[in-house]
Amino acid sequence: MKINPASLYKIYEARQAATRKSSVKQEAPGRADSLNISEDAKQMYDFTMQVQTAAKVISEIPDVRQQKIAEVKAKLEQGFYNNKEIYREVAKRLF
Repeated sequence: MKINPASLYKIYEARQAATRKSSVKQEAPGRADSLNISEDAKQMYDFTMQVQTAAKVISEIPDVRQQKIAEVKAKLEQGFYNNKEIYREVAKRLF
């Protein structure tokens, strides 16, 4: 018996084609895929988007108020806090 490599390849190709045809699902005629999203899911998505937008805005706000820091530094340099009344007030609030 003589085996021809070219004929083996043709047999292989034919078998592969038959396998591909049988593995492909046939769709039912007239049916199409559809997706329905409930109103609750839509509201949840909208709320999630609002929360994400708010989180982004909040993350862009600086943690430190530079203007307030500048005011306190200026008062320190002017000696505003070197006052007995301020010392008493601070002591009261600590205790």
